[in-house]
Amino acid sequence: MKAAAYPEHWLETVRFHRRFAEHDLNDWLCEQLAPQPHHTFLDIGCGTGEQLLHFASVCRRCIGVDNAELPLRRLAAIVQDQNIRNVEWLCCPGECISLDDSTVDLVACNFALPYMNARQVLSEIRRLLTNGGRSIITGYAIDNVAEMIAIHRDRCPYVVPGYINGFCDAARFADVAEHIFSRVEQRTWTNPMRFPGVADFMQYYTHTDLYMGAKDMVEDLEKSVAATAQAVLSRDGEIRITKVISALYLAKE
Repeated sequence: MKAAAYPEHWLETVRFHRRFAEHDLNDWLCEQLAPQPHHTFLDIGCGTGEQLLHFASVCRRCIGVDNAELPLRRLAAIVQDQNIRNVEWLCCPGECISLDDSTVDLVACNFALPYMNARQVLSEIRRLLTNGGRSIITGYAIDNVAEMIAIHRDRCPYVVPGYINGFCDAARFADVAEHIFSRVEQRTWTNPMRFPGVADFMQYYTHTDLYMGAKDMVEDLEKSVAATAQAVLSRDGEIRITKVISALYLAKE
């Protein structure tokens, strides 16, 4: 199967979260899954390995799966450069992972499930988990980055559907998960991002699908949104947007 394309601008958003977010998603994921040194961790839709590398500091074996070659090449470079011995990866779809049954203790699938066949991926997670194994599925809640959407809408009426129709909301997969797992819990996590200046905010905004999907529809969109952002900064002393993460916690019991 041909590897999937991977938008370059997605790779840049992580560094903005590191700089401007109040909390660290990796820490929250660890709180939810409680990794131990004897665990094997699987990350479906691992991208460049942000979560994978974090869990590698605890777990004995970490496996990343992605259907796109670009982020895996970047992951390989990091692993080689840092001489990390307990991280490996597979370029394959999340619906069909070439690992044996009941060989994984923890599974994460962050912001990727909407782009796959949810029922097949969730069934695959259950197949791979050991008894007592746990999984966390994350997505963006329908009220994610509402402040940024308001700034955008001040200058552009078009909003990429994924930002407003719940496409990336993990909660919409709860019914499917309940037919596969005996324990399903819905959880929410909020993470404010504070930008001290317009330039920082605009760098983040122009790397989002919100901007990418509308930039050709409005003349000088970047310039006009910057003007609205400046007004917000003058009023509030900062530009604040709130990441709202929806999650499904799954357990194989």
